[in-house]
Amino acid sequence: MPWQTITISNEDPTLKTIPKPPRFLVDENLGPQLPAALRKLGYNATDLFALNLTRRTKEDVFAEAWQEDRIFVTQARDFLDDCRFPPDRNPGIIILPANNGDALLSALIYALPVVTTGRYLFDGLKILVGEDGRLTVTSRNAATGAQERTQYKLRMAGPPLVWHPTGSTQSPLAY
Repeated sequence: MPWQTITISNEDPTLKTIPKPPRFLVDENLGPQLPAALRKLGYNATDLFALNLTRRTKEDVFAEAWQEDRIFVTQARDFLDDCRFPPDRNPGIIILPANNGDALLSALIYALPVVTTGRYLFDGLKILVGEDGRLTVTSRNAATGAQERTQYKLRMAGPPLVWHPTGSTQSPLAY
């Protein structure tokens, strides 16, 4: 079976060499409760209202997230478009499911262990969070420039899983 367990360890020497705690910019389509909940969990989080970016173009918001070095959290799937939102100017994007309420916060909480552990790896990544706890991570291979997609299944109990097609063992968030 191609699902394999990922071991996330804070003892990984690579993680200690580049300390970069996650910072979040939350889109206006998620409301004011999400940044407050993230702050309550100990994260540095703000929203478009606080930065006076409401009613600005998506490109302006994307540029501000890059300039502020904040992972952008949204429900807008438009941000998956690499032509409009190029990976080389992307601080990381998390696209949450289009539902509201507790399921939305739960979906983000599924993703937080990976974000927290591998923040410095998030530059250029686009993460689509499914309602079932699965993540689709899109990245570019540094050696070839090819776009790669990796599937993760995050669980509330137990370590996360990664989908490896037959013969593949590498993932962009390998720990």
